[in-house]
Amino acid sequence: MLQLSISPVLNELQRLHHFIAVASDVTERPGLEAQLPHGALHDAATGLPNPQLFMARLGSQLQHSQRKSTFLGVAIVQLCPQASPATQPTAANHDAAMAWLAQWLPQQLRSPDTLARWQDHQLALALPGIQDPAAWLHMTQRLAQTLVEAQQLCQPYGIQSLQLGCSCPLVPVGTAAELVERACADLQPVPASPPPTPASAAQMKENP
Repeated sequence: MLQLSISPVLNELQRLHHFIAVASDVTERPGLEAQLPHGALHDAATGLPNPQLFMARLGSQLQHSQRKSTFLGVAIVQLCPQASPATQPTAANHDAAMAWLAQWLPQQLRSPDTLARWQDHQLALALPGIQDPAAWLHMTQRLAQTLVEAQQLCQPYGIQSLQLGCSCPLVPVGTAAELVERACADLQPVPASPPPTPASAAQMKENP
């Protein structure tokens, strides 16, 4: 699949002289990205993919995981404003907190992972290519530890705490929407300090 852009070039008399054509290979990009402009698929405050683009990518990654016999995980990060109405963040501060997290979290992620703005107070992550329970455990523990530090740094923006929900890729699901639904249902407060990391997948089975 190619995206083709053709521009006319005029001569000194402002008459059509020739055309310049630029073709880009978009075979690996979801169909929406090849059809719609950047602004229609990205959040203005953070520059992250919006829910429409996230679901398109998640569906594509889910099909790829099924072909490769790997697992696909989804995580939801929710920002919780300060409890006191006087200290609740303004819309500008809230967007600033989201924008800061949009720069912070990708430094902790792998290149195939997708970070998106899911809802007004939520970010969504697609985590493809999980090979086994131990890899999923390591990834979720690392994400939780990253958010422990992040929630301290978000407080100047009027954010009291963060919540994290993960949908376990070891449980078969039918659609991308079900993965997101499971992650939203699993939202739990991020602890004030990093949780202990089990040494093996066997311990995860004993203490899920």
